[in-house]
Amino acid sequence: MYESRRQNKEALDWAASIPPDRRRAVAIGVAMTIIRQTGVEEISEIQEILGKPDLVAKEKQALLIALSEKIDDHYFDLQDADDPTYELFFRRARAVSSLQSAILADDLDQFANFVYEGSHALISKDDPSQSFLDDKRMGIFRLGEIAVALGFEKMNPFPEK
Repeated sequence: MYESRRQNKEALDWAASIPPDRRRAVAIGVAMTIIRQTGVEEISEIQEILGKPDLVAKEKQALLIALSEKIDDHYFDLQDADDPTYELFFRRARAVSSLQSAILADDLDQFANFVYEGSHALISKDDPSQSFLDDKRMGIFRLGEIAVALGFEKMNPFPEK
């Protein structure tokens, strides 16, 4: 948790400046967009989980954790088999992991995890970035772009540096 907070200080500073319910709404909206962008195949299952009014957020999170672990297992199997599609499933698992934190993102630690997982879901090995930190910065920038596109912000709160 500490590492993701340190790496995402700018995102956390922004998140702390907005009300917790808005922070959660932004995180869920952005996470769902990432899920669609990465082509997560279990989208109807995710929508069903989110739409269950009888489940509290922690219960929804547990179901999403199980789903992301299932996708992670598939990613590891593909990677072990040297299948080049493993990277796509890595990104999909990160996308679902971002949502599992987003639903509790009124808590800043959960928001930090949302940013960490979401930014990794938006980084492709095909990016021209030279280092992990460059990739990380681009992933966070893309999170801000999605927030703007969804109408949560007028300008990207995480400008490119």
